[in-house]
Amino acid sequence: SDITARAIADRSRAQVHVISNNLINPAKLGMELDKLTPGKWTHVLGVKPTGWTHSRGVSADDSLRSVSVVTRGQVSVLEVPYSEHSSYSEMARFVKFLQIKSDKDIIDTVSRRSQDSQRTRETFKKWIADSRNVSRTASRFQ
Repeated sequence: SDITARAIADRSRAQVHVISNNLINPAKLGMELDKLTPGKWTHVLGVKPTGWTHSRGVSADDSLRSVSVVTRGQVSVLEVPYSEHSSYSEMARFVKFLQIKSDKDIIDTVSRRSQDSQRTRETFKKWIADSRNVSRTASRFQ
């Protein structure tokens, strides 16, 4: 698949490291940074899916507006309202929020059959196009 073609065995050459969710906190990310090639990296960013925590008690759009990066020294953590159990509308808002430019930048981890994968790909393209249209419209009013 697409993602396995990008994987490399030499951790020191990787630009993206996928680690266990329980390691995504400032202290443990700092230890992960220390394990890397000295001098090659000066900062680490952990992206932590938070499930539903951002949406409790606020609207979904307000939830996305409140997303921020917390930085302590050489470590930053971005908590994003995402869950493998996110609804269709939550996933659509998340893709639009990230301002993804291409459906190839989204990895479908759900579809098993090629026809499902193609349908999902078309959905990703629609979300990206919708996001561009919203951005163009919003820029006219600024």
